[in-house]
Amino acid sequence: MKTLLFEIQAPHASVERLNIEAEQVLLGSGAHCDVRLPLDQARVEHLRIDVTPQGVFATALSYEPPPTMNGSPFSQVPLQQGVPILIAGTSILVSLQESAKGAGKDRAGAGPSPIVVGGGVLLLAAAAYFLFDSLAPQPEAKGKDLAPVLFEKAATVCPYQGQQALSYGEQNLTLAESLRERTPFAVEDGVKAVTHFRLAGACYQVAAQPSYERYANEGADALANDLDRDYRKERIRLERSLGYEDWSRARNSIRRLLAFTEGRDEIYRSKLRDLDSRLQKKAKRDP
Repeated sequence: MKTLLFEIQAPHASVERLNIEAEQVLLGSGAHCDVRLPLDQARVEHLRIDVTPQGVFATALSYEPPPTMNGSPFSQVPLQQGVPILIAGTSILVSLQESAKGAGKDRAGAGPSPIVVGGGVLLLAAAAYFLFDSLAPQPEAKGKDLAPVLFEKAATVCPYQGQQALSYGEQNLTLAESLRERTPFAVEDGVKAVTHFRLAGACYQVAAQPSYERYANEGADALANDLDRDYRKERIRLERSLGYEDWSRARNSIRRLLAFTEGRDEIYRSKLRDLDSRLQKKAKRDP
């Protein structure tokens, strides 16, 4: 696996260097981001770096303010050697290296201890096993993910007919759009928004409003796909954090997963809370 070297320089601050071994890195001001940027410089999720067979690409996730390279805003752009990305007054220089030693993060000497490839893999696996065992699939569920599914594939049915269906569709569409706007700050609202979009679509179908039906269904599908992707990433991020013994980041992932699964499988949520309690105690014991 490749290692990405990030050199971050916020206004009036020294350069912060981080080594991250990953194929996808999220940058923003959110606590769940792999690279944290200042609140006054970036949105919750502002930029994503992807390592692909075709090269390393930067994708803008927010345009307030727009990320720029060589003075030009972009939606997606291949990284150029020695050319930084700018977000407001923050400079982000990314370079690709072969992974050798020190997988994980290096914050100018702070952070997790370096892990040597080979023996480090065994240590990572052992740590993840002992700390994440309560969330692992049981033998009878081999091959299945214990985490609950966010969105069922069953068709949504409108509970009304005629004019009532139209009115109910309008109510749900308005609510869905409002909840969607809050998704970057409260992911549980995004999950609820998908349900309301689908209800709106089902009721617009009953009310014979095909354009509104299509709009609502497309909104549901786009948001559900984004949330499902983020949900999977958060579970992977939790495992990585446990392996690197980054208890603070692991607890942030647990909080995000609890938000994703609000009102769902209580067994899974109970195990998350139990893991969080154990990590809190472990963090207090560690120097």
